[in-house]
Amino acid sequence: MKNTIEEPKTLIEVIGILSSLNEMGEIDPSDIYHHFKPYREDMRAWIHDISEGESAFDNEDINKRPYKIVDGEIVVHNNKHGDKYTRQCWDKVGPCVHTYMANLKRVKIQSIQLMIEHFQYVNYY
Repeated sequence: MKNTIEEPKTLIEVIGILSSLNEMGEIDPSDIYHHFKPYREDMRAWIHDISEGESAFDNEDINKRPYKIVDGEIVVHNNKHGDKYTRQCWDKVGPCVHTYMANLKRVKIQSIQLMIEHFQYVNYY
């Protein structure tokens, strides 16, 4: 079988078939693995006012940047992962999946299968 190179798929092409979930904690009634993960209420402000492609670290207001509280003081997170806390663009190829082993069991299997199905390695160097 000959290897073929396929054009990369946009984020909307890969996951756009999934139903919209609008409330934190909401679970798709037809797919228990498709859910809106609850997160701290203060984190909503981090991405509320940013546009597609922008990072929460671009917010001018320090209270709208990713942070933690240490000894009662706001400590802004370092921006060490370029696409973390970024509103993704529907019409562009999606970034890699960020996860860690403790949450691996929560990752939506269908989403990973869709991403693997449409994955293409691109060597930019």
